[in-house]
Amino acid sequence: MNSRPAFQFYPRDWLNDLDLQGCSLQAQAIMIAFICVTHDSPEYGVLWVAGEKRDPFSDQNFAKKCSKIFRITPKKFQKILRELVDSNVLKQDDEGCIYCARMLRNQALSEVRSAAGKCGGNPYLIKQSTKQNPPPLTTTTFSPSSSSLSSKTPPTTPPSVQEQGGCGRVLSADEEDFIRLYAKYNTKTNKAGLVETLKKRALLGTLDLSCLDALRSKEREDLRIERAREASIQRVKQAEANQKRREVEQQAAEAERQKEGRRVAEKFRAQRLAALAQNGEEGPVTSLSSPVGDDARTVPPAES
Repeated sequence: MNSRPAFQFYPRDWLNDLDLQGCSLQAQAIMIAFICVTHDSPEYGVLWVAGEKRDPFSDQNFAKKCSKIFRITPKKFQKILRELVDSNVLKQDDEGCIYCARMLRNQALSEVRSAAGKCGGNPYLIKQSTKQNPPPLTTTTFSPSSSSLSSKTPPTTPPSVQEQGGCGRVLSADEEDFIRLYAKYNTKTNKAGLVETLKKRALLGTLDLSCLDALRSKEREDLRIERAREASIQRVKQAEANQKRREVEQQAAEAERQKEGRRVAEKFRAQRLAALAQNGEEGPVTSLSSPVGDDARTVPPAES
């Protein structure tokens, strides 16, 4: 069981998660409860209830146990859990177990940082101590599935032999990838000093690459999440652009209708004026400037 008494919560990430904010408020509340429950699970971030993890959608007994913890009915629990899984907020593995990918990434990052701290801590303090009494280099073994760390001290060799072993040696692609990823996910240590230390270990052949696969998996998952986020942002922008385009089209259609109305009104006015002019040739024409009524004046016909 996890021994950490608390976990970090990022309000900005929570509010900016488009997949999560697209879920109902009840699903968001269940998500908070899910984080709290899986924080103390035997596997961090994985849904364990009563000492077991199963598919809550196919195993009704397991769903009933989960519903008691989340304080809702089994049917409602399955419905909300399905909403979170379909919205890509929670994940489901091949065995049907439900887990939170963000919590697993945070756990792996915590283990990587812990391993980095075991590798030497502050690089400035290391430089000061090595001037007086250079310590032997140690190899740290990191297991992705466990937080246990083990250190091995290589056999001491004369400086001349060590210099010859690293002289002219080119780092392999795996070593360069490990150094890049290790420095990328280790934010509490000076990156330049950490990279320099890891390169020295690689040249001496004491760099342990056991957690390289875990770092690569984490980078792939981060890249997938970033692409999904960019796709969501693109969908929102496209929807806004379509809405704006429809508004412009509606305004243009309204302007065209008004223009057509004015054209029809001008046509009727021209016909009316033509009719009035024709009446004026045949007989007296009432002045358009004078009011129509008892005071209307008639223009007499011209004398021959």
